[in-house]
Amino acid sequence: MSFFLFNIKIRKRGFLALLILYLSASLWQYIFSSQIINKFVESDLWVNTTFNFMIAISILIGAFFVDKINPLKLIYIWGISTPLLMLLSAIVTNSIYLWITISFLGIFFGIGSLAFFNYFHSLTTLEERGRVGGFIVVVSLLLMPLFSILASYSGFIGAIVLCVIFNLSIFTILLLNPKDKIKLTSKENIETQSYSRRTLLLYLIPWLVFSLINGSLSKIVSLHMLELFSDLIFQIVILQGLSAVFGAFVSGIIADFVGRKTVLSLGLVTYGISAVVSVLQPTNNTLYFATIMSGFSWGVFLVGYQLVIWSDFATRKHCAPFYAIGIIPFYFSRGLGFLFTPDILQISVENAAFLSCSLIFLSNISLFLAPELIPLEIKRRIDLRLHLHRVKEMLKKKTKR
Repeated sequence: MSFFLFNIKIRKRGFLALLILYLSASLWQYIFSSQIINKFVESDLWVNTTFNFMIAISILIGAFFVDKINPLKLIYIWGISTPLLMLLSAIVTNSIYLWITISFLGIFFGIGSLAFFNYFHSLTTLEERGRVGGFIVVVSLLLMPLFSILASYSGFIGAIVLCVIFNLSIFTILLLNPKDKIKLTSKENIETQSYSRRTLLLYLIPWLVFSLINGSLSKIVSLHMLELFSDLIFQIVILQGLSAVFGAFVSGIIADFVGRKTVLSLGLVTYGISAVVSVLQPTNNTLYFATIMSGFSWGVFLVGYQLVIWSDFATRKHCAPFYAIGIIPFYFSRGLGFLFTPDILQISVENAAFLSCSLIFLSNISLFLAPELIPLEIKRRIDLRLHLHRVKEMLKKKTKR
């Protein structure tokens, strides 16, 4: 634990505030997307397309004004408006009103997410961002199966009530006095490192490739494996969840102590391996191995690409635009994937796996050419402090003996 908390400037209150906000948003999105949205209207592909497109559009618009507004105010607006919209959707039966409601749910979620990322950036430093992000993602991934089972057994209305609880839970951070950053973090109010547009593009290319594959070709491989091993769905879900937890935990540590490039390359390689193994002589063992690789890579991406990378590029005055650049492709690709699902499923599973693997491994070239985001002087300082920390720990153990 001392190794994980080494050189952490964020205080316990700050950890708790970020954890509550991330849990509320991530659990809400997961339950809403998996248990609720497809039950609104008959055309689930169109409703999912609308929801994801509206998230992407709202984030694009939010990039121009979120930095100018207190992020907590926007998060509170999401926490108040979303329960009202969800309760309205449970009552209204007119399809047009339902489409409008879903659109606004996507809009408020997109703005609220962008505000959270802005708040996350304001409380964390370059040297601790990976471990802080890894911690909150690990807790979220551990709780997702529990709430998913609870939502599935409680029915449609029960799932809505559960999502409303997630929304309202964000107001518990008021007890932590979230506006007083001195009590949340000892982070110095200084400008972050600046990077070139070329560096941003080199880190963005692999994420664009992954987002495109995740919204399209990965569906073919996933459906193929589910058809072959429909009796092992429960084991697959559990195994993938546990490997994602491990991936998130490991990626947080590697990102801070080794570097951003290393952890992102690890995520890309494991994702590419999972795509290939899943269609080569499918057996129970290859299925489990592919599931572990896929889950691990998701854990890496949730920490590395969702929370850390875009925050590294961001500055105190301009945070939202950088997060928008990274988040929009993911939701836009998901929307396109739902829109063109019938056409996508016409591609053979072998071609889908081969194309996915090829694109993922080629995108690693971009990371290879990119400079490390942790400056060399900071990296040396981290290594020196870590070495001194280990020496102190060894001396304490010898003293106790």
